[in-house]
Amino acid sequence: MAVLHGARRARCQLSIRPDDVVIRLGGDEFIALVRCPDAETLRRLGQRLNDAAEREGVMPFSLGIAFNDLDESISKALVRADRAMYREKRSRARGARRG
Repeated sequence: MAVLHGARRARCQLSIRPDDVVIRLGGDEFIALVRCPDAETLRRLGQRLNDAAEREGVMPFSLGIAFNDLDESISKALVRADRAMYREKRSRARGARRG
C-alpha cells in the first residue's frame, strides 16, 4: 500500500483505479491510498493527478509519497508522506525564488 498526500480533488478519482481510495483530510488536502508495486509507478500516478488538476484549471500541487509495509500502521505512513510533501513544497518554493 502506498500513500499519496496532498492531492487536490481535481478529478483525482478519475485519475486513479477503481480500487484505490481518495480521502479528503480537510481544506485542499487529500490522501490517496493505492496499491502500487514501485516508486516509478507511483510517480507516474502523481503526474497524472497533477495533469488532471491542470486540465481543471487548478494549480499544480505538492505530493508526498510513502510506502506502507504490512506491519506498519497507515498513520505512520501518512506522517512520512506528510513530511515528504512539505519537503517538496520547500523545494518548489526555493526553485521559484531562483527562477
